Amino acid sequence: MKKSSIIIIIFFFLLGVLNIVFFYTGLTFGRYLTLPLMMPLLGLLYLRETQEKNLTRKMMVIAALAFSLGGDMLLLFWWNMLLFGLLSFLAAHIFYIFIFFTGKCKDMMTFPKIMGSLLVILYGEILYSVLYFSPGLIQEMRIPVLIYASTFTIGIIAAISRYSKVSMNSFWLLLLGAVLFLISDSIIAVNKFIQPYHWSFLFILSLYFTGQFFIILGLIKEKKI
Repeated sequence: MKKSSIIIIIFFFLLGVLNIVFFYTGLTFGRYLTLPLMMPLLGLLYLRETQEKNLTRKMMVIAALAFSLGGDMLLLFWWNMLLFGLLSFLAAHIFYIFIFFTGKCKDMMTFPKIMGSLLVILYGEILYSVLYFSPGLIQEMRIPVLIYASTFTIGIIAAISRYSKVSMNSFWLLLLGAVLFLISDSIIAVNKFIQPYHWSFLFILSLYFTGQFFIILGLIKEKKI
């Protein structure tokens, strides 16, 4: 990895720490300065380090990061506009799904992939069931939340589909990133619709930043088998 890329990574995580500190100290202006830089830094890291030859796939990665940035901005400036933030992150997840999926549907018919997919589906069903019966989830949000939960479930399954298709280093890095992203989204849902916790955003933000980083790192190290 290039020396300049190491500097980008250090700067990325420094901004992440500052963003969390600014959140809990109430320095909103500091968050306005740090959060908008984080996804562009990951995009820059990806473009500098990737060996991907497919221009369309490259642009899809940048689009996923751009929609993630859009979701960040919507929730930063207008937390009450959760639906629009969800739509932006939904678009990011959809781009990631197309990026992650490798091979044909029949390639999913292996024991590790089937078991991993079933566990993810079970997790998604349990989470949505808990949210559905929560009084905090209003009627109008049930369908959007279901669509979003289904999409990130498919995203994890897409990440699992890379097993035996790419290098194991790339597979585990990206899967770890996708799972961290999923946990971050899950905590947001619990915090918003079930029970808010003061320290929840420490986990939401740290897991989200780290998850995005590992997804991009997994894509950078991707080598098809």
